[in-house]
Amino acid sequence: MESLFKSYLSKDERILWIGQPHKGLLFDRREMYLFPISIAALLLNIGVLFVFIVSILSIFLDITISLSESELVNVFIMFISLIILIISFYVFLGRFIYKKWKMKNTYYAITNDKIIVLTDTYKKLVEKIDINRINGGLTP
Repeated sequence: MESLFKSYLSKDERILWIGQPHKGLLFDRREMYLFPISIAALLLNIGVLFVFIVSILSIFLDITISLSESELVNVFIMFISLIILIISFYVFLGRFIYKKWKMKNTYYAITNDKIIVLTDTYKKLVEKIDINRINGGLTP
């Protein structure tokens, strides 16, 4: 893991500690509200999508040459419902998967001069914090 930070160190700097965030799922205050809402939205959407899939299948099994206005409305509602279903899935489960993936790819290093936070997800993000700035400029 030390090799991850070599390019961010000055020549007289040495690493004192390297670590990663807690590996478990962490719930915050928002989960108390988002989780029940996302379950309700997901279940409602699955029901609506099921009704419109059956409706669309009945349209296409009936082999018609052109779609009437009401059939186009059904296609549009099914498309919107599918988008909302994807969003509901992300709110319900996807954000936990993303959070875990981000924590797995985040590394911390404390050196004698600074703290380095390296997040290697879609693009590599590096945050460097001067230790003197943290403790008010006082040296230990």
